[in-house]
Amino acid sequence: MIDSSEQISISTNKKNFSDEYTIEGSGGSLLLKDLMKHHVNTQKDIASLKNKYSEKMLYGTFANSSIKNFEDSISNEIAAIIDSEKQFLIQFIYKNTCSFASMSALYQTFDSDNGTPLLLSEPENIKYFESVDSCLSIRFPNAKVVSDFHQAILHTKMLLSNQNKPERESKKKLNKIGDKALNIKLPDTNNRIVELSSLKGKYVLLDFWASWCLPCRKEHKELIRVYNTFKKNGFEIFQVSLDNDRQAWFDAVRNDSLPWVYQVVTEGKWNSSVVLDYGVDVLPYNYLIDRDGKIIDINLNANKLNDRLSKLMR
Repeated sequence: MIDSSEQISISTNKKNFSDEYTIEGSGGSLLLKDLMKHHVNTQKDIASLKNKYSEKMLYGTFANSSIKNFEDSISNEIAAIIDSEKQFLIQFIYKNTCSFASMSALYQTFDSDNGTPLLLSEPENIKYFESVDSCLSIRFPNAKVVSDFHQAILHTKMLLSNQNKPERESKKKLNKIGDKALNIKLPDTNNRIVELSSLKGKYVLLDFWASWCLPCRKEHKELIRVYNTFKKNGFEIFQVSLDNDRQAWFDAVRNDSLPWVYQVVTEGKWNSSVVLDYGVDVLPYNYLIDRDGKIIDINLNANKLNDRLSKLMR
């Protein structure tokens, strides 16, 4: 795991290269080595317990109810090891969010008999993938492996959101062009409750996004251009973030120099009432709302939004 700017040196025992080597000049490679060493030790601990179980079942003697007690004891020990490994990985990712080594950490498996990704197997842990994705996308915007990783995260989030797909599809039918936009009441960056209905009398782009969404971030530059062109004519942007991490949201707003003040964040993210009410199942996603509070267009990119507003404000 080498950065293009790094110069490295490797020393090893040719008889046992995978275990006995030292590396200098590559921080990412050192992190990966530490990660793999910890993982191998975890594998050995689990294998040892499984061997203990097999030997006892083959050659051991048990009292009437002691077999179940023995099985429960082994299961609990393995569960404790797995939980410890999981906590190690989470801390590793927190400390090294912008390292490629964290991508390897995200896809660690419990053991050689289980191919399920350690963290991705639990939907609530998607936040760790989002953090690594966001950081690597900003640090290495042109790296193919980062782009592929980002697409994998979007796919994963789509699979998770499909748990509510029938409900989302029905909600979309309630938010078609010509319908009145449902009101939104959510906290802004200062934790003050802001309402979408307060902007009645303006043309409003209701935009759903997140700091980890690379297409959203790329679109911001053009969206700022459109906003600066039409804000004097009564155009406003009301952005709803699906971020799990409020600090990541704050940082994205600041780093992208977003000039509009209507920045709010959901609770429950993909399963929040606002996201479900508007049938959002992919990011970015937006609605253009007229001065009377009615939906007049859906999912416009910045260029099409510019053309639409030009016609509306002649």
